[in-house]
Amino acid sequence: MDKVLAELNTAVGVKGSAVVTKDGILVKSALDPGLKEEVVSALSSFLISTTRRALKECGIDTFDRFILTSTHGKVILVNLQEAYLVVVADQFINIDLTLVEIMSVARKLRNMIKIEV
Repeated sequence: MDKVLAELNTAVGVKGSAVVTKDGILVKSALDPGLKEEVVSALSSFLISTTRRALKECGIDTFDRFILTSTHGKVILVNLQEAYLVVVADQFINIDLTLVEIMSVARKLRNMIKIEV
């Protein structure tokens, strides 16, 4: 898992990546030194729980991908079934190109998680 996350972090504009549980518990991370694991984990937990709750109110069970865009960067959450891939990127990335790499890594991680569980 460490190698897969490190590989993703070589993509242009990616500042770090992590795998968190649905409760926001950090499983693995490969974050730049300027990013704190506790902050990324807490933000992920908040985004996952509030998004799932809001979607449930609309009759939607879950989400596959969530992209938060802010002035200073982007946070991308990808559902891995048993956990979520969290990617922190800068605001200037070409999201279309980067999403191809993110989704490829997500497929690899899904397979790893199925094997480990």
